[in-house]
Amino acid sequence: MIIIYYQIGNIGSIINMIKKVSYKAKLSENQKEISSADKLILPGVEAFDEGMEKLNESGLIPILIGKVINQKNSNIGYMSRNVIANRKK
Repeated sequence: MIIIYYQIGNIGSIINMIKKVSYKAKLSENQKEISSADKLILPGVEAFDEGMEKLNESGLIPILIGKVINQKNSNIGYMSRNVIANRKK
């Protein structure tokens, strides 16, 4: 499991939650690791525009679109589906 690091979101509470349920996850911003991960968590943010800006800067949008929409990957955090599905055109 990879927690996507894109310089935004409440990473600390996500890491604590995962530890509490005795699951292992790695924090990563590496596109190859994220692309090959079987499970992903995209930390949510309150500010949609800021979150999308950071994802665009990271170059992860095409990878996430591929995993969520094209591959129909159901092993990704709910917030990521919301962000990707509602992205501005």
